[in-house]
Amino acid sequence: MKNIILLIYLLFSTRFTFAQDVVDVSNPDEKIVNRNKATKSKKSFSETLLLDIAKNKFAVQLLMSNLIERRCELYTPSSPLTSVIDIINPFDNNCEKASKDLFKVLDFDLIANDNSRSTSKIIFKSTLITLLKSGNFGLHLRYLEKQLQTAYVDSETIFNLYEYFNKLFNYNKKMVLTAIAALFQDGHSLAHIDYLEKFVFPENKNNKEFVQNLFALKRMNLNLQLILNDFKYSNKIFPNILLFPDSSISGMLGKQPALYHFYVPAAIAIQLLEYQNNNMTSFITPFLMTYLYEQFYKPDLALTDWKSYMDIWGLTEPNIPTLYKAADLYYAYEGALLGASNVQKPIKWEFFVKNSRTNMDKTFRIMLKSL
Repeated sequence: MKNIILLIYLLFSTRFTFAQDVVDVSNPDEKIVNRNKATKSKKSFSETLLLDIAKNKFAVQLLMSNLIERRCELYTPSSPLTSVIDIINPFDNNCEKASKDLFKVLDFDLIANDNSRSTSKIIFKSTLITLLKSGNFGLHLRYLEKQLQTAYVDSETIFNLYEYFNKLFNYNKKMVLTAIAALFQDGHSLAHIDYLEKFVFPENKNNKEFVQNLFALKRMNLNLQLILNDFKYSNKIFPNILLFPDSSISGMLGKQPALYHFYVPAAIAIQLLEYQNNNMTSFITPFLMTYLYEQFYKPDLALTDWKSYMDIWGLTEPNIPTLYKAADLYYAYEGALLGASNVQKPIKWEFFVKNSRTNMDKTFRIMLKSL
């Protein structure tokens, strides 16, 4: 019944109201993007529908939570007692709770880009803004920036992002993972910086500390972006620049992972535990979010065809097409595992990439044995 209701909503409401939850960064005075012009295009209905879904915050949340819940139920083992409870009350199960709590934790907004065909995301909004209003937090960001710049040119200098935040937050694992995820987000697009400058700064322009902290955050993100670009375009690896708890993650396949592939699932997982979700659902839910995003929900939905979406809707697992996409998912797997459990037994990278490219269904089932 829930799936039928969801399909009806997606088929009809997105066609007319999809733009209502999207912030238009091209015009900060109007926080509602221009109405859909897709009816004038030559796109098929299915392509237009996918594009509409991507621009509707409520539709994205409804769709993703449903897909996550269904896969969670498919892959996580349930006891006979749990099955009886689900029959009595099908709206009260661990997977449904975790998939809904996910969006409470994520605290996200969609931002329409200037061409209006694609969207960016800002996540952990409240945490991000709170950190920027926290006194002299910018001093730490400026120190980190200086250390990163030094390590970039001097291979003898060690830069350890995770350890610095551990000391800063007195080894509070939740704060460390959430702060890094909130502050650095997508290191390629820097959409969160754009959002802060256009929608948060005007209300805080007289707050000297906020202004200084925002400037320091932007500079730190730009320096991290420089490192990522060196990896991406020059295959240049910096073994002295440690961005993750496990140094073996960096440089896999000669590819420096974006921080959000690891830290966002980690931060979500540890916060789901605080919402009284169990270790299993706290682990699988943020991983499934990343998996579905990589397989389906991309900023430019021209990259996603209707058949792939229908496969995912029908619980058919498309194999991972490239080594680099498999690497991104492996970072998400290790991040979610770190956040959900203190006893990790990660499967090996070689095993993960081999199975994810040939049998993703099997990979899911083996992953859950990591807890």
